[in-house]
Amino acid sequence: MRCKALLSIWVLSATLPLASVGIGQTTTAGQADAAAAGGSHGVVHQETYTTRFVTGLPGDQGRFLVYTPPNYNADRKPGYPVLFLLHGWGGSAEAWVKTGHVDEVLDHMIANGKVKPMVVVMPLGYGDMSFLTNGFEVWRDQDQISNNVNRFQKTLLGEILPQVEAHYDVAKDREHRAIAGLSMGGLESLTIGLRHPEVFASIGGFSSAIFAVAGEDLTRLDASRENLKLLWMACGTDDDLLSLNRIFEMHLKEEGLPVTVVETPGRHAWPVWRDNFRHFAPLLFQDN
Repeated sequence: MRCKALLSIWVLSATLPLASVGIGQTTTAGQADAAAAGGSHGVVHQETYTTRFVTGLPGDQGRFLVYTPPNYNADRKPGYPVLFLLHGWGGSAEAWVKTGHVDEVLDHMIANGKVKPMVVVMPLGYGDMSFLTNGFEVWRDQDQISNNVNRFQKTLLGEILPQVEAHYDVAKDREHRAIAGLSMGGLESLTIGLRHPEVFASIGGFSSAIFAVAGEDLTRLDASRENLKLLWMACGTDDDLLSLNRIFEMHLKEEGLPVTVVETPGRHAWPVWRDNFRHFAPLLFQDN
């Protein structure tokens, strides 16, 4: 049986612990990185915007964080490459900073020449706030999953991206844009990235909550159209989502997409995702 048929199965085989996909307890991993880096540090900015697409936000006010690298130069030409980094279900725009310590990790890796200086945008990753407030049962409802992802796609591409490009010195070509995320954010990254290869040339999914999303069909992909620089998927070997990730990875390979698959020990939890990011980030925006 081809794995395309399996992609249509709408059975939630995983029971994701709510605490593990949101903002859990912090650790000292990122802080140790920052201490080792020394020198200047990047800055995390908070941004707000009025949304026409996200439902359930007070005053229709959306928000996102933006990390600018050490010694950020607003007049640099060409602009900085930009990564859109998405949190999981139960989390917030602050998750990758508060728990992932991504700003400190990037400071350290940039200082050591392991990654290119980049801007990182971390939005609130819901298209419909009821997808969060209605509880975990939303993951058993195809319509709610699709509505959340499709609305988030509209706000990301139609509202957040234009504001970032207007207010920050970022590159505006697909080769220097990437999208990645964990769990729910992995589903969003893979769905939006594969739907819109004209926007993103690099895509990453960490322990992605792989479910079909109504709308543009991802069961029939054109490798030449996608023309991706990087398609990278990782999952912990003790994660309940591992089997769904493996099925989707098989599908991508059948469609001729050059997906990089990484499996490491661990469950659906932040230690795995921090490790995923440390291995994913150095692969981004390598022009040569």
